[in-house]
Amino acid sequence: MYRTQTAGFDPIFWLHHSQVDRLWVGWNALGGPNPDGRWLTAEDDDPKLRPVRWNFWADDDIDNKLVVYPGEMVDPENLTGEHFRYSYRYQDLPPEPDRQIPALLRLAEVVPRELLRAVRPSDSTALPQAAGERELATDGSGLEIHHQPVTTRISLPDEAPEVFRAFAPDVDEEPPRVMLYLENITGAHAGNYLVYLNNTEVDRDTADQVAHFVGGFTAFGADHHEGHEGHGGMSASYDITDLIAYLRARGEWDEAGVNVTICRRRRRGSTSSPGP
Repeated sequence: MYRTQTAGFDPIFWLHHSQVDRLWVGWNALGGPNPDGRWLTAEDDDPKLRPVRWNFWADDDIDNKLVVYPGEMVDPENLTGEHFRYSYRYQDLPPEPDRQIPALLRLAEVVPRELLRAVRPSDSTALPQAAGERELATDGSGLEIHHQPVTTRISLPDEAPEVFRAFAPDVDEEPPRVMLYLENITGAHAGNYLVYLNNTEVDRDTADQVAHFVGGFTAFGADHHEGHEGHGGMSASYDITDLIAYLRARGEWDEAGVNVTICRRRRRGSTSSPGP
């Protein structure tokens, strides 16, 4: 769907935008107002593109041109005018989200369902058939990222050494699978962000050139929630099992805690930071 000229030929395009419209209607249903401004008539658009960007064609006839601006489509239940033959209503809308959503960094061990039932019997009915997760550690102090790298430390509990004992080379035991969850990250500007474990020296040019690299996530649209109280940010999850084994083998694993560093990746061709 990269090119707008061909995106409409992919069924995923229609599923994606139908869901976006559904979320918008859900926002309205919860009291969220439709913004006003020049965007309603595309007056803020590029002057060279505005005469052609909002053109549509009816009945597969390129000569039957329709010009439709965003302001005409913000209320799908009341689509009026010669361009719209029908209005529509969604069968159901998204549930209201929690008003207070903390930012969390969480380590969890993936374990067999039978074992997890013994550890947390009250949660067993909600577990997947094959496996579940046992939380190892959580940091809920909040996670706000901007242009410069930010590091948050997850303190490990006293029983962590026993959990990670299977990673030792002299232990003939399958090590547990460990996941790192970043939940409700805020402050992110649109762009690509990289995550590292136990390396606080990384910068925007490091990329995946160090073994401490965990993975990345894109923050496209992350800045759109700013100013809307109670709405969560970005979330991502990573399997860090192999990385833990590597760090332990090199003596770079700290039984007391884990440092998670998030850094915005420099765009190709960029030579300076766009902000502080």
